[in-house]
Amino acid sequence: MMTKKKLKLSCYVVIVSLLFAFIPGAASSQEANIEDMKKNPQRYIEIEKWGFYVAARVAIVHHLIIKNNASIPYKDIKIKVNYGSTSPSTYGNTVSFEQAVLKITLPPDSTGEYLRSGYPIGGGSVNMTGKSIEVLSAVPVL
Repeated sequence: MMTKKKLKLSCYVVIVSLLFAFIPGAASSQEANIEDMKKNPQRYIEIEKWGFYVAARVAIVHHLIIKNNASIPYKDIKIKVNYGSTSPSTYGNTVSFEQAVLKITLPPDSTGEYLRSGYPIGGGSVNMTGKSIEVLSAVPVL
């Protein structure tokens, strides 16, 4: 015959077991994380270092060191480069921006240097400098 204390303990064990049966486990948490990586690649891709120059009125980015913190690969990285002015009257101010799609593929959990010889991103002027760069989007490779 069960004592009152053992019966109460058994009830607690059953309740806790049922709770764990209906709480999403690590697998579904990992699936949710993968879904976030697919929907928000800009959270996982960092451009750590980059170069910029203008040649014949064409703005060019080069030697990008890009880190992919996601566990999935990405391709076709869309970036935005903000231009700063070097003119004395507006020196340092953001004067324009350009968007481009980098035709590269980033392996999962990696850091690498890309576009060493340069990649044209649009129009530019010798009175502009690359002020900042950001990742807008990317295409997950699945």
